Amino acid sequence: VTPAIAAAPAAEPAAPAATTPATTPTGPVGAWVQLASQRTEAEATGGIPSLQARYGALFGGAQLQVSSVDLGAQGIYYRVRLPQPSVAEANSVCGAILAQGGDCFVVPN
Repeated sequence: VTPAIAAAPAAEPAAPAATTPATTPTGPVGAWVQLASQRTEAEATGGIPSLQARYGALFGGAQLQVSSVDLGAQGIYYRVRLPQPSVAEANSVCGAILAQGGDCFVVPN
């Protein structure tokens, strides 16, 4: 008889661990603009040059960062995010990216 294994309750995703300090050119991060989520770190970092070429003028000097998040049964994902000093500024940048046909969403810090 195989022992029953209880399913783990669905948990909130863990806060991602940024691979670089969470700052913007003007100071602490108030929000993030998430531009991509990939299954491997190589895919996430590999997509950065394309994102910079397409939307870099909107970044205000901030650099894209890759962070990992463990989503439990779904696995680990690597998120490409742009730090912004406030939610309002993140919404502005994301709105401009969406207007150019891109995809993004804002994550408050």
